[in-house]
Amino acid sequence: MEGMEQSEEKHMEGMEQSEMTGMTDLSDQLTATVTSGVIHHIGGNTDDATLTVHLFGADDDGELKITLNSDIITPFDDGSYFVLVNNEETDFEQMGNTLHISYEAGTEKIEIVGSHVVPEFGTIAMIVLAVAIVSIIAITAKTKTALIPKL
Repeated sequence: MEGMEQSEEKHMEGMEQSEMTGMTDLSDQLTATVTSGVIHHIGGNTDDATLTVHLFGADDDGELKITLNSDIITPFDDGSYFVLVNNEETDFEQMGNTLHISYEAGTEKIEIVGSHVVPEFGTIAMIVLAVAIVSIIAITAKTKTALIPKL
């Protein structure tokens, strides 16, 4: 992988929340580099158990190196994943949790399919917290009059 060392590698940080329905932005939770273009967004879709990497400006052939986390995407029973580059099945190299996926110039989308994609915990935690706070306020408002004796 001598070309990997000499190539211009891009690391995604501080990406914006995805505006796509059903997608959770996972850019800050995974480590990924590309040799051509820039990673615009990495999204997880729980409906079809895919992790989608959106590329921008891949003017030359390149390689995506991504380290997956089992807390985010779970492999199939045999420990493997299924990879699509621009909606076409492609071969890739898997070393443990790290995938090396080659792509051609002009590639915009790489999908990694597993058996299950876990949604971002932060969103679920915020919803649970909001429901708990509203419930506490509602219960306190109803029982407040019973706790204060009338004069």
